Amino acid sequence: MTFIPLDNIKVTAPDANLKSLPKARLTIDTIDFDSSLERAMAYACGSSIVCDDLATAKLFATIENTGPSRYLEGFVFPKPD
Repeated sequence: MTFIPLDNIKVTAPDANLKSLPKARLTIDTIDFDSSLERAMAYACGSSIVCDDLATAKLFATIENTGPSRYLEGFVFPKPD
């Protein structure tokens, strides 16, 4: 396990276009958490997205500006190398 102090976390904002994706949303927007943990959650979630269906998850797994995509049933589509 790696310990990362909250005051040392450097978070970059996800691409603004990811906020308005059809059938998908940023992972951080789907999680309830205490506001004191916002930087840690943003660091952990990055630009990963949660998709409404399998076809959308597969599609977004191939788009450059997104992180890994996850289908609501739990399947994860990592970014190709």
